[in-house]
Amino acid sequence: MSSNIANGASAGRPRSEEAHQSILDATDLVFIDPLGTGWSRPATEDGGKGFYNFEGDVEAVGSFIRLWVARNKRWASPKFLAGESYGTTRAAGLAHYLQENLGMFLNGVALISPRLIWQNQVFHDGNDQPFVVFLPTYTATAFYHGRLAPELSGDLDATLAEAEAFALGEYATALLAGDRLEPSEKRKVAERLARYTGLSVEYVLRSNLRVPIWRFVKELLRGLGYAHTFEGLKLVHRDVSPPNVLLSYSGEVKLTDFGLTSPE
Repeated sequence: MSSNIANGASAGRPRSEEAHQSILDATDLVFIDPLGTGWSRPATEDGGKGFYNFEGDVEAVGSFIRLWVARNKRWASPKFLAGESYGTTRAAGLAHYLQENLGMFLNGVALISPRLIWQNQVFHDGNDQPFVVFLPTYTATAFYHGRLAPELSGDLDATLAEAEAFALGEYATALLAGDRLEPSEKRKVAERLARYTGLSVEYVLRSNLRVPIWRFVKELLRGLGYAHTFEGLKLVHRDVSPPNVLLSYSGEVKLTDFGLTSPE
């Protein structure tokens, strides 16, 4: 499909053209839902615990690939593997597993939106990088939910530019200083961090300037207390766990398996 505005065609009326470089007529595109994704579910009595780790996941997908190739008699065909996001980690493991364990050699691997460095994503003691990297996302989230000061609530791009500059400058320097940071300077940084996250200064100080994403979401969304008191529903929510929290680029929070239940 294409749209040719220069020749007077409306952008809202795409027209079809022959895709001469398409591989669809000469290729089998096989899309796989690994266990626990899409419609794929384990049939084991333990709920598939053995599959939900790196090795188990790679072995399960690798076994599926071997079975499909064998049943469709495609061992002699060129094989290319593509993975997106965590699928890139899976693809890297599969390339090794298929070759070493099943004797299947791939002709190529495509890594789409890969995450090859996990240090800036995993919150744990001694690793301050995620706190710096996630701060602009916290700011966008607080912006979306109206938790920022009025002067920060008008232009998202300008607010994010401020937050990013603070994160890479004053905030990163303060975290690097560790316990050597003077109390007065620590409070100053906490006040700015609270300003860009919508959290209270006291909460930021109690967190030692380091608020992991699951604590940030819980604290920011305390306004969801209406779910407890909304007249007629009598609903409460279970604890929000990190794997159930999704943040969009614009700062919108999505909670999967939020766990709304009735106490009655």
